[in-house]
Amino acid sequence: DTKGKGGRDEQKPEDQKPVRITGRAVLINSVQLTVDGQVIEITRDTVIDGTLVMGLRVEVEGIEQPDGRVVASLIKVLKPVQTPTPVPTTTPTPVPTPQDDSTPSTITVEGLLTRIEGARWQVGGHVVIITPQTSIVGIPVVGVLLEVEGVQRGDGAILAVTVSIE
Repeated sequence: DTKGKGGRDEQKPEDQKPVRITGRAVLINSVQLTVDGQVIEITRDTVIDGTLVMGLRVEVEGIEQPDGRVVASLIKVLKPVQTPTPVPTTTPTPVPTPQDDSTPSTITVEGLLTRIEGARWQVGGHVVIITPQTSIVGIPVVGVLLEVEGVQRGDGAILAVTVSIE
């Protein structure tokens, strides 16, 4: 009989198995994240070692439930494996004077990705706007070197056409 106190169904310990999953964290919110397609539940008892950022690799230890969910006991943010690169100076490509004021100014900027706030990114001191039409090559995470090609708007922000991880 699996009925516990109060007549509620309790899961048998053999229905739960410890798991360890390593992969890229995506779709992060306050109660769950997805790691390589696996939904991971975050509870108030989950220990998070590091700062969860979309796209970074994580190692998750937890208990797999009979319904396939994993309830995390530990989420460890793994350090990106990359060779150190010197911090570049941001040098925008000179923009030729347009012949016609209706022609948008294109710009190329190279710099460190220092902030991701939804569709507004900070790259080498420039505000970069990401749209559904923006082509992104690689996985952008805070701290990587990016090259952004786009159209500079009147407010100075760059409307990204392509973003490449350097």
